[in-house]
Amino acid sequence: MAGAGGVTVSKAVIRSFAFVRLNGSSLMIPYVISKLKPLAQFLACQLYKMVQQNTVPLDDPPSEEAEVQTQNKTMAVHDHVLKAKKLSDKASLPLRTSRFAAGYDLSSAADVTIPARGKAMIPTDLIIELPEGTYAQIAPRSGLDTEHVIDVGVSVIEEDFEGPIVVLLYNHSEEDFEVKCGDLIAQLIVQKIISPVMLEL
Repeated sequence: MAGAGGVTVSKAVIRSFAFVRLNGSSLMIPYVISKLKPLAQFLACQLYKMVQQNTVPLDDPPSEEAEVQTQNKTMAVHDHVLKAKKLSDKASLPLRTSRFAAGYDLSSAADVTIPARGKAMIPTDLIIELPEGTYAQIAPRSGLDTEHVIDVGVSVIEEDFEGPIVVLLYNHSEEDFEVKCGDLIAQLIVQKIISPVMLEL
């Protein structure tokens, strides 16, 4: 007899269940358990094989839009919210690559060539709205610095800044460096502002 998932269940096991009563037939219970134990082991083995072979159906990874929607739903439980607006279809929203990341990765919205020993302004086509009482700092990414000798012109974005974000990149190498649309170019770190009272000593 076929059970769940196409697993064959012995008729003897089914009959054993029918014989179990509360009127003294408790001796049948060990027999039923002895029949069910191999079945449970078989199901556990099949599940393990499916996991090892990646045949267990998993949900598709969330898209960028779905992730943003999830973040919007959780705004009410957070004290600070970073808002961003795309100015073109080439823009990418700032995203943290892990929960341990200090900043949000910024992407280029255009193809730009940075000349050797030169610099260039890289557009992101983004406008951001910072949480109250914070400022943002554009900082380098370790990959560009160590692999391509590309540095970021560190800058501070005030809370009331309303313009598009542009990243200044310096090329310290002897060769031109190509930045492609969508490349990660810097990270945006949001920090709280502390304004102590000034006291002359």
